[in-house]
Amino acid sequence: MLLEAAPTAAAAANSAIPHGFSIVEILKSMTPPGYAVAVTLLVMSIWSVNVAIDRAIAYRKARSQSLKAMNEAYERLEEGQMEEALTATRKYPGGNLARIMGAALASALTDRRRGAPVDIESAERAIEKERGQIVSGMKKGMTVLATVSATAPFVGLLGTVIGIIAAFAAMASSGQGGLGQVAGGISEALVMTAFGLLVAIPAVWIYNYFNGRVDELHTDIDTIKAEIIDFLARPEKGNAASKPAARA
Repeated sequence: MLLEAAPTAAAAANSAIPHGFSIVEILKSMTPPGYAVAVTLLVMSIWSVNVAIDRAIAYRKARSQSLKAMNEAYERLEEGQMEEALTATRKYPGGNLARIMGAALASALTDRRRGAPVDIESAERAIEKERGQIVSGMKKGMTVLATVSATAPFVGLLGTVIGIIAAFAAMASSGQGGLGQVAGGISEALVMTAFGLLVAIPAVWIYNYFNGRVDELHTDIDTIKAEIIDFLARPEKGNAASKPAARA
């Protein structure tokens, strides 16, 4: 009799477990706090994707405009036409490297219009001021990516805790134990954990990628700065500057 009762009890326990427990079933069983956590993670995901798209467009536009402006500006400098070179840099305001060159040329032309020699230190200060504005603009949204990547796992963990609490609350209210009583809450907990990681991991990748692009931008700015300062330090009818490959 005891041997027959054991399979019967196991069958009853299995029948209490919902079959085909899909994502839809999990969503149906979620508590309002669990929904709040899920919506928060969804908003964080959309926010980080929006920042990634915006930054990708901004960097692509900056690279394209920099290439056009720098090619035209260097052609004018080869001919000793600083005014025209400055005009060329201002035709493409989205080009980061063009803005760096334009800041140096504007400072040098101001000195020449006053009949004074070019103040190299003044040109360097103009470049550094423009660098700060450019880097600040290109880092737009990076704090969002850093925040999402750092906090999304904890938001998912909060959802996990809420799911476990809901599972034990359901067990306490029914007065019965068993996997069938806690399956919904445990499933919600695991889904929240996975959701938090799925939001955080891409945000970390995107943040590191664009952070690397900012480092490349600093390198390109240093290259342009060295070349334009070297050009301005030469006699007025000296050799023209070389053409670097603009990336940002």
